[in-house]
Amino acid sequence: MKKVLVLSLVLVMALASSAFAAVNFSGKFVGEISNDGESFKSNLEVKPELTISIAADGGDGLNWSFEAESSLNSELVEDEDENITGVSSTFDLGKYKLQLNDDYFTMYFWGNEKELEDKGTTLSLISAAKKATSHRARLEVTAIEPVDVTVDFTNDALYAFVDADIAGYEAGLAYKRTGEAVIGDEEAKNTIGLWGKAGIDMFTVKADVAATLLEDKLALGYGAKVEADLTDEVNVWAQYVGKQDGFDNTEWAKSKVSVGGSYDEGAIYADASFDYDL
Repeated sequence: MKKVLVLSLVLVMALASSAFAAVNFSGKFVGEISNDGESFKSNLEVKPELTISIAADGGDGLNWSFEAESSLNSELVEDEDENITGVSSTFDLGKYKLQLNDDYFTMYFWGNEKELEDKGTTLSLISAAKKATSHRARLEVTAIEPVDVTVDFTNDALYAFVDADIAGYEAGLAYKRTGEAVIGDEEAKNTIGLWGKAGIDMFTVKADVAATLLEDKLALGYGAKVEADLTDEVNVWAQYVGKQDGFDNTEWAKSKVSVGGSYDEGAIYADASFDYDL
């Protein structure tokens, strides 16, 4: 029977730094000791996990934060006579995120299954997912009113978004490049899109359209959605999405109609939807 001993320790520290106005450290340590043999040392494994968070305010609008999870997996190495001959250890970096903030931009570096937030067009025809399966970088520039610029970079994809909000009407441009290597890959696919969102009385209208640039043609993807607030609690909507062969979005339906609605009264919430593939 496997025996497990878990020790945990939470550390919270606030330190002053000459380089920054304030530096705050916090962390959590969890140590797990387990074995599945007859004696304590038989198949003994030690797995300490450390989660740390660091935040610093340097003044003049510049600050940063870093958080990460790490683990050190250790197990005893035995010879044929079950004598301990050493310890085998491996270090693993888990989820992490580095955030740099300035008056003019925000930059993120994150990875190893860490989640940030989705970024995309209004119907997600072109969308950069929030989860980083390997390593990701994102730059957000919000100092050029009324325009926001976002660039998202991974090993196999590059996204760029230019969004504007003028007098309650939202619109933007989007660009996506995907391939085995984003830079220098002649076979990488390029997709350019437009999106818009507007509120008209009780209705909200959203629309996406984009084109993947193929060697001999354009492959289009498109979608439109209309929402209506019938009352403060009741919302209904209808949506159509479609794409042509070769459009660079495998999750986008070829031709589909969807309708749905929701009821939200604070303590009570319910929703339903129906999809039909054409």
